[in-house]
Amino acid sequence: MPEATMDVLVTAAANSPRTFVSVCRELRIEPREAANALDPNAFDGGTRVKLQQLHTYLSRPAWLRVFSGF
Repeated sequence: MPEATMDVLVTAAANSPRTFVSVCRELRIEPREAANALDPNAFDGGTRVKLQQLHTYLSRPAWLRVFSGF
């Protein structure tokens, strides 16, 4: 995946999981595959926490994501 695309995905993930999913759809990328490409341990501070939340969000069933508090 190009570095510019990765930067956009990290920015979207830092915003919110729903934003990340929306950006992935716009880029025609599978959200789970994109999230797996972003290793939370490669980042520090708030970005790491947001990426961990993203992985948790994407691991939930789709029907539960609709009602989640993220």
